[in-house]
Amino acid sequence: MQLYRKVKAIIGINISDHINNIKLEKAAELLKANEMNITEIAHSLGFSSSNYFSTAFRINLDFTKGIQI
Repeated sequence: MQLYRKVKAIIGINISDHINNIKLEKAAELLKANEMNITEIAHSLGFSSSNYFSTAFRINLDFTKGIQI
């Protein structure tokens, strides 16, 4: 079995989604700290577009209602 399928079987989502979730959790922490603006956070976490980052962040918040900013 390939590593990709093993990881997906263990964590329940594909690797790229898992990495994005980790980035978005870090983004939530940075936003709570209020030390950087959204564009700076997006670029520091490897998102090339702040628009894509904002969209992904909002979608992720729909799935993780526990994060409050």
